[in-house]
Amino acid sequence: MRKLGVGVLIVATWLLVAPLPAQMGMGSMPSMNGVWSPVVGAGAVYEMVNDKDGKKSTMEIDIVGKDTIDGKDGFWLEMQMTTSDGQPILMKEFMVKDGAQVNVTKMIFQVPGRGPMEMSPQTMGMMGGRRGGMTPPATNSSADVRSAGTVVGNESVTTPAGTFDCSHWRSADGTEQAWISPKITPWALVKAVGKGNSMTLVKVVSDAKTRITGTPMNMDDMMRGRGPGL
Repeated sequence: MRKLGVGVLIVATWLLVAPLPAQMGMGSMPSMNGVWSPVVGAGAVYEMVNDKDGKKSTMEIDIVGKDTIDGKDGFWLEMQMTTSDGQPILMKEFMVKDGAQVNVTKMIFQVPGRGPMEMSPQTMGMMGGRRGGMTPPATNSSADVRSAGTVVGNESVTTPAGTFDCSHWRSADGTEQAWISPKITPWALVKAVGKGNSMTLVKVVSDAKTRITGTPMNMDDMMRGRGPGL
């Protein structure tokens, strides 16, 4: 009975996290990240708009700590996402820069009414396959979008957070664009436009602290205890 309870909890967590973009009315987020430039305690709040139906949602991205885990130095990036019914969902990732990539080595989720749950990106991917091929969160990103994009020019961009001098970049296939300012952390993004959606900076955060409370439950250990029959 104890194992059954754990299995139900794991699946419930995955069901809550996997469809998050749809809950937020977004479909998918722009995949052009920007330029990785983490500063502990700093972050940004974005308004996201689904071009298809005009639905809006918000997401806050903060750097809430710096650490060394398994011999690798990295930063804790925490996202607070608001679903269409106004419920906050928290996700914290340990980001390690490795050459031209930023890799996620640990993930912690906390949904309303539950304690935090830790899961490796590998386990997320495995659960995605077992749940019908749902795509897990990305485990790595380009550390600098400029390496694979084309510069459009320098532009002044006005947002609810202020006016910023930005470099404007476009993806190689022309479907995504990013406006980048070194004054914004952690991704230097002021504005991004993707396939059917956009995100715009609405607030600069200077006193960010983690909102996740409690000791995370380790989902990887529980899944190993259950074996391949989950």
